[in-house]
Amino acid sequence: MDQDDDLPAEAAAVVVPGPSAGPGSVGLPSPAAAPAAPHRPVMGIPPDLDHGGDHERCTMFEPALYIQRYTTVCRLLADVQRFGVVRKVLDMGCSEMSFLQFLKSIPTLSDICLLDISEETLRRHLHRASPGARDRLERRLQPLRVRVFCGDVTRPDTRLLGCDAVTGIEVIEHLESPVLRALPAALFGFLRPRLVVLTTPNAEFNELFPGFTGMRHWDHKFEWTRAEFQLWCAGVVSQYPEYEVSFDGIGPPPAGSERLGCCSQMAVFHRRDEPAAPAAAAGTGEQQPHQLLSDHQFPFESREDRLYNDVLYHARQIGYGRVEAAAGPRREELVPLAMIADMPSVSAAGASLDELVGLLSARGEPVVVHGGRPHVVYRPPADGSDSEDELAGGDLRPAEPAVGRQPAAGADSAAGDASYHDDWDNEPNWEQEIMDSRSWDSHAGCDWDGRPDPVQGWSEPSETDAVDHPPAAGAPQTPGSVRRLHAALPAYRLMLDLLRACFPGCWGASLAAALLPSIVAELNYR
Repeated sequence: MDQDDDLPAEAAAVVVPGPSAGPGSVGLPSPAAAPAAPHRPVMGIPPDLDHGGDHERCTMFEPALYIQRYTTVCRLLADVQRFGVVRKVLDMGCSEMSFLQFLKSIPTLSDICLLDISEETLRRHLHRASPGARDRLERRLQPLRVRVFCGDVTRPDTRLLGCDAVTGIEVIEHLESPVLRALPAALFGFLRPRLVVLTTPNAEFNELFPGFTGMRHWDHKFEWTRAEFQLWCAGVVSQYPEYEVSFDGIGPPPAGSERLGCCSQMAVFHRRDEPAAPAAAAGTGEQQPHQLLSDHQFPFESREDRLYNDVLYHARQIGYGRVEAAAGPRREELVPLAMIADMPSVSAAGASLDELVGLLSARGEPVVVHGGRPHVVYRPPADGSDSEDELAGGDLRPAEPAVGRQPAAGADSAAGDASYHDDWDNEPNWEQEIMDSRSWDSHAGCDWDGRPDPVQGWSEPSETDAVDHPPAAGAPQTPGSVRRLHAALPAYRLMLDLLRACFPGCWGASLAAALLPSIVAELNYR
């Protein structure tokens, strides 16, 4: 529940937590008493911009505080040396599923489970859990399954067993006292993940918010000081001694206020032992109390397929340019493989020349040695169809299974099933999907420093996308917006390479990301 909650206005009252269950318990420590009061907008922030009481927005954080939380948690999940490889993760209290956009950037993840108690909130944002235009164009190198569950985190569900990590970003402060007391047994007793990351507001920081009294959000049941949070975590570790806990902060205070700590506090639980199988699996039977709202497999391509496509793409671009610049007609052009290997999209894969030669030869592409160096043979078509338009929409990828939407919500498809198909009769707004995935918080698709990183190896359209191969009579038609997106891709990649070469750091990627919607919009008017 790191983003704003959507609960009835009549529930907007601050609830003061009850007394502590004792020093050795994992119940509620007793924070300093604060009078209950209805939510009031922060001084200086108009009511329509107050976002339901998230008072952290009144203090300037750069990047935004929720971005700092997401990127910090992502770094922990990707820290293989400390916590091993994380392949399956549960994000409890996912709310609007904002964190999913960041989770998808972790290449080792193959199974993401999202869980929240509010079915209304989940259904309103369910589109974020399905593959979008960006996921189809910028395909992953590994399979990824994303499931959305609605239910109570304290109720055991065997489908969540085997999670390597569990995250709870600004969640526990929304839990009632009985739920909070039952949470450790569900997380550390049943799921027993290798890594648990919990963040919660630091009540000591609240005095820095101007004109602020009460709690940061109307649904918060409590807000702990650092000492209170650490006391609760110590109770968890005493009950589950196989775990150790460390603490950190997110959102540093301004100079002179270091005594108050960071705006958010974070606890990182790490399990020291490594059992052969989940201990909770024995004798529990099938328990599936959570409602499955969606289950999606995301498009992916292997490293070899991506490398092969990139090599052919650059070979065609270079070969076509040389043929056009030649004084007379030429039947073929030799493109040095070393020149292609220096292209950013190819060099990022770290492939040697020998590997590229073997890859092309294994797929029947002509490679000749000229002057002691390997070359790719480019042969322009006899009809001159290799124009700029053809290169922009050319089909370079071998045939592969069609990818698209999953069956209706609630169908628990088997993991790894990539045989689902696109529902072109219910065409989404593809341009809006790109705009939404980039700008709903202006940082979706950012790298872990909160900066736009729009391309991590874009790929050309496949034969199944029917860009240059119209479907047979009666077959579903590919929408024109999809074809325009695919046509824009090579131009966008070239623009991105040029901007990154001219502008160091993140500026080139930022400019390219800003220009992509304009390219798509221009193509939609043609």
